Amino acid sequence: MLSRFTRESKKTGIDSTDLELGREVGQKIDDLQGVRHLARYEIDASGGRATLVGHVRSRQMARSMAEVARRVRGVTAVEDRLFADDELEVRVAATIGRGDGQRGSRLVVRSEFGRLRIGGAFASSAAAADAIEIGRSVPGVVDATAARATDLLS
Repeated sequence: MLSRFTRESKKTGIDSTDLELGREVGQKIDDLQGVRHLARYEIDASGGRATLVGHVRSRQMARSMAEVARRVRGVTAVEDRLFADDELEVRVAATIGRGDGQRGSRLVVRSEFGRLRIGGAFASSAAAADAIEIGRSVPGVVDATAARATDLLS
C-alpha cells in the first residue's frame, strides 16, 4: 500500500483522526491474503469516508478490499475507485474493436496494474499503432505498449 497520509499529512495538516483511520484501513487491507501481490493502491480517509484509489488484478480483489474497509471501526462510507485489470482488458479490447481501421483485426490485451500490452493480428501497421493509442486513452490505463500476441497467450 502507498499511503497518502505519510506523504501529505505534514504539508497539508490532515486531521490526526483521518490519518489514524487511513492507517488502520490500510493495515486491515494489507492483512488480506494476496493483496500485497494483487493490488497497488492508496487510501484517502476524511470524515469517516475511506476512498480506495489505484489498480488491482481483479474486481473480486477490489470487492474484498472495500468490504474489509467497511468493517473498520470509524469508517462510515467506502468509495471504491480501484481499476481492475480483468475489467480493463475487456474495456480496452472493446474500445479498440470499435476504432476505425480495426475491422478484421484480432487482438489480445493484457493488463498488469493498468500497464497494457497489446498484440495480435492487425489489418495494417497503422491499425496496430492506432490500437496502442486507443488503449492509452481508456480511463485507468497507465501506459500501453505493443507486444507479440504469442507472448500474451501464456
